[in-house]
Amino acid sequence: MVLAIFALIFSVVTLLIGYLIEYQQMVEIIADYDAQKVTDKEEFAKWVGSNLILLGTVGFLIGIAGFFTPGTSKILVLFFVGILIVIAGRISMGCEKFEK
Repeated sequence: MVLAIFALIFSVVTLLIGYLIEYQQMVEIIADYDAQKVTDKEEFAKWVGSNLILLGTVGFLIGIAGFFTPGTSKILVLFFVGILIVIAGRISMGCEKFEK
């Protein structure tokens, strides 16, 4: 139950950050962001923001699943960590195409 609540809180925060980056163009909140290195700020914001929204959505669904299947929390955590690693790698590799 606690893990489901954590996943839901994490998801809401991630969705909010993804929204701010993608739709409000607040790329300055991204760690290690350097405006001089980025070729297209709008596309960069769209890439990072949409992937964070994807991560938040998956986390939200996993959190909801944790409420309905309380005995599977360890499996859900492993699945969530795996998804987190994959999406973080996807963001990192995708950001390289926006560098000068």
